[in-house]
Amino acid sequence: MFEEFEKFEEKTFVGFCTEPEIKFNDKGTAICKFGIPLGGDKKAEKPLWLNCKLYKEAAEAFAECCQKGCLVKVCGKFYQYEYNSNIYTEFLVRDFIKISDPIEKKED
Repeated sequence: MFEEFEKFEEKTFVGFCTEPEIKFNDKGTAICKFGIPLGGDKKAEKPLWLNCKLYKEAAEAFAECCQKGCLVKVCGKFYQYEYNSNIYTEFLVRDFIKISDPIEKKED
């Protein structure tokens, strides 16, 4: 799926994020994970998910200011790694901008 991406080329994506999950590793470094759906029509097909990851101060800032449904712009690079004979692809976020808060659903 991501076979053609260039590992060292920076990319930018805009989308509505999932709920950020923040954890701290053994050394106390903050790690924040969230997803952004790319393309796909909610009615017709499943979207391709961009699995995003931030570290350190950026991770804490994202988890503090963003929540599920926020429109965000993320800049960074793709990263692949192998774990238990499976290859995983993640998007390492270098910078982000929160564009808007979640859209509130109106009850009629």
